[in-house]
Amino acid sequence: MGLINLYLFYEVGKYQEGLDYWKSFPLKIYREETVLLILTYHAACILHFCLGNYKEALKYCNKVINESAKGINDDFYVTSLLMRIIIFFELRNFDVIEMLIKKKEQPLKEYSFFHPFDKLLLSKLKDAMWAESSQAFTAHMQVLNREFEKVASTNENINKLKIYFNFQGWIKFKVLHKEFRAVIEEGRKELLRIQS
Repeated sequence: MGLINLYLFYEVGKYQEGLDYWKSFPLKIYREETVLLILTYHAACILHFCLGNYKEALKYCNKVINESAKGINDDFYVTSLLMRIIIFFELRNFDVIEMLIKKKEQPLKEYSFFHPFDKLLLSKLKDAMWAESSQAFTAHMQVLNREFEKVASTNENINKLKIYFNFQGWIKFKVLHKEFRAVIEEGRKELLRIQS
């Protein structure tokens, strides 16, 4: 029940309350159950990310990657590899993104069904991070948004990743220059409107 509550804080946009709740978690017990430990680290990662605590988000993102690399859950592993690229971008750690591009060793090369988004994300973020003006930056992110929609419309695996992190929400957050939580909230309201 505790983990469900933790993700509910994320769903309703109460990120700080979620982190306060997360601090009460018995991680020693969860270390004996790898899947629960991954879920706990993942929740901490996205809560920190939504608050703009990118260094802390990176710390827990790496923990998810290290645990998931044992073959426990490919979805969390893939999501976290993609999230790590975005966190590097938010931290303005462009050298790491450049290194990934130059080596042509995209993180998802072993997962060919996710690879189109991986290549797209790296190439478009490269364009955006060296943009000469805010208008140029926005234009690059708008291209990324359109291309993401194309990839997602033909690749159900990309859509599945939305369960773990709202990639399109993040892209729109960069395009609209709004708070990430505001974009996520708008998306949630739109989804409820469509479902009703």
